[in-house]
Amino acid sequence: MKSVSRGIKSLAAVLAVVAAFAGSADAATISVVPGSQTIAPNANATVNIVVSGLSAPIGGYNFDLAFSDAITDAITVVVDPFTKMGAFPLDLSDPNLTDNSPMHVEVFADAFISSTDLASLQGTGFTLATITFKGLTEGLSPLTLTGLGGFFSDYNGTALVNTNVVNGSICVDDPQTPGDRCLSAVPEPTSMLLLGSGLTSLVVARRRRRQQKG
Repeated sequence: MKSVSRGIKSLAAVLAVVAAFAGSADAATISVVPGSQTIAPNANATVNIVVSGLSAPIGGYNFDLAFSDAITDAITVVVDPFTKMGAFPLDLSDPNLTDNSPMHVEVFADAFISSTDLASLQGTGFTLATITFKGLTEGLSPLTLTGLGGFFSDYNGTALVNTNVVNGSICVDDPQTPGDRCLSAVPEPTSMLLLGSGLTSLVVARRRRRQQKG
């Protein structure tokens, strides 16, 4: 009974922290852009996964993007397309990104880049990945973002960044027989405090190696 009581208290503490951060106005936002689009079967649709609202540079990011692989097929994925994580980032993304849903993207900044230079590259936001899908058959394919232990780490890897999430969708609908395939709710942002140590610990390790070599 004591262990159950401790577990309940721990859960209550976590929920209190999440609630405190949920109203934070300075949270970054990770979004699917555009939020929704309609394509014909066998046509392609490109989406960007974008972070906005950064107040400081991030040293690492990861996300899983779930989609309906019966309706859409991911055919290409370009991670950090505009090299905003430095010249030599560490890409730990799933090597078979386009095979199945969800796809996992995980990138860490160049270990030798300074915080100032990284801030100059990233500004208040940038594109994390560009993904092209092909429509397979009629239907709605939700594009849902989740984080594995946190979406973003700060530059030093000492903290996770409070993050809002805006999901999206791709509708595949034959223009010759248009119907109600594309009726869906407008994606709403949600606020999440993502707890975990994997993302931050890897950033810390890379920063330490840089300092030792410097």
